[in-house]
Amino acid sequence: MHTNTESTMSRRAFLNGCLTAGVVAAGANLAGCAPKQEGGASEATEQTVEKIAFPSSEPFEGLQPPAGEIAFVSEPIAADKIVETVETDVVVCGAGWAGCCAAASAAEGGAKVVLLQKGDVPACNGGEIASFGDKVHAGYDDIIDPEEYIYDLMYTGSWRIDENVVRRFVKRSGEAMDWLMDIVGEHIEYPALSIAQTTKRGGLNWYSSAVNFNGGGGVAAMAPMMIEYMESFGNGEVRFNTPACQLIQNEEGRVVGVIAKNAEGDFTQFNAAKGVVLATGGYEFNWERLKKCLRPRDLQVRAWVNSCMGNTGDGHEMGLAVGGFEDEYPHALCTDPSGTKSGGAFGAAIHPFMRVNEYGLRFVNEAIPSNFLANAINAQVGAHDWVIADADIASNIDKIRDLVIPGVTPEQEAEGFIADSVTSNTLEGLAEQMGINTAAFVETVKRYNEACEKGVDEEFGVPAEKLAPVLTPPFYACDEGQINLATECGLRVNSDSAVLSYETNAPIPGLYAVGTCSGSMFYGTYPHHCSGISLGRGLTYGMIVGRILSGAEAPVNEQ
Repeated sequence: MHTNTESTMSRRAFLNGCLTAGVVAAGANLAGCAPKQEGGASEATEQTVEKIAFPSSEPFEGLQPPAGEIAFVSEPIAADKIVETVETDVVVCGAGWAGCCAAASAAEGGAKVVLLQKGDVPACNGGEIASFGDKVHAGYDDIIDPEEYIYDLMYTGSWRIDENVVRRFVKRSGEAMDWLMDIVGEHIEYPALSIAQTTKRGGLNWYSSAVNFNGGGGVAAMAPMMIEYMESFGNGEVRFNTPACQLIQNEEGRVVGVIAKNAEGDFTQFNAAKGVVLATGGYEFNWERLKKCLRPRDLQVRAWVNSCMGNTGDGHEMGLAVGGFEDEYPHALCTDPSGTKSGGAFGAAIHPFMRVNEYGLRFVNEAIPSNFLANAINAQVGAHDWVIADADIASNIDKIRDLVIPGVTPEQEAEGFIADSVTSNTLEGLAEQMGINTAAFVETVKRYNEACEKGVDEEFGVPAEKLAPVLTPPFYACDEGQINLATECGLRVNSDSAVLSYETNAPIPGLYAVGTCSGSMFYGTYPHHCSGISLGRGLTYGMIVGRILSGAEAPVNEQ
């Protein structure tokens, strides 16, 4: 066995609620497999700043998130530690969005399913789910060309991602969305598109690919519905507070079950006759794994806004332990601009206000999609910039905003921005408070205001309707860094979402990964402009894997 140890309403809805789950076990005469863990989560209970031991172009300090409790067990769990054995067809490790979809699909197909959850509730984030050719999109005139979307996603990933995985997601997503709507449609507010029309933003496509369920509570409201649907067939059960700890392989290398820890701290063995699905989420709360897998710059953040404390990379480590491998480092993150030095996230800066770096110069088209804007900010000296606004900030928000935060007025967004800003009645005084070159800053603002007046931004190409002049005192400047929402890379999979072997690049029999525990779809950055793709792949591949394991459909790859 080879252990590969070298080897992401609006998105603001993502800030609320989460869950994760465990991992795997086995039958009699079988032994657990797990590599030695390269460091666990920190014992810190609050966000602390710590040096990162990475070579970097700048001496960065990373913002360490609170420590989640790691469930993965590296040493084999002895048979005498197991107090209960459960026979089933399928074990799904993690009651996040992708895991709930996989469990529901497998039960629908007739398989006996056990869904294991690390926490005490099925918690999920967000509500924007990408799909194509579904009955929701059919109600709109904007029809996205799937081939154009696939090309854009491949382009964003520099073709270092698996096009077969991308294509199957896109081609099956409409079917998956219609399946979802048949299950939850009577119980949730009927969705609209997150973006009413595919548009060009900063010269880049921003696709209306996401169906928006936030009006009905998003996936946090739908995950329990999927569990209820699973249970309605009489062959599925969920076990909360039961994190999977270890995968088990038989002598032929097939994954045949899961060992999990129950609420009393005892181990339960779940024998899975048909297969195991890893759906344990990312690793946002495992500091050692973050340092190992991410760029130093990407850890130079202002806030970790994912509340899924159970996301510690348990599924990643369990997959590696049985011979899998993951996306090459550095992994991609789902990021946004708008991080403040106080560790918050202010809504106004999600919009394309003027920005300057430490030299007092503009450096980017501020209207590009938010992940690219976050990357541009992060690439500046000190991994930060300054967002500039004037006394008309609220009316400018109303004018230039790309994303509407439900229930939040422009005035409320402006209040949050102002509270985190330095201010002055003169541009010279503002530059002094910012600690940047006064002459360069004043000249930069002058050129920007001239562009606003002409309606043509010759320097960076911001569309005229997205330009917000800086004319009326008092003036404001907010010191901005990026915020990190989720890790988005994981175990390499094929287009059946079967986990691949490092030794053979063939599927590890009996093992699948879905959601942010799975990989093969992102490289370098998480593409916000391909709206809803993270939850979309969770839904689509959850449905596909459930059907494969229940026998409702055949795999397309050699198993």
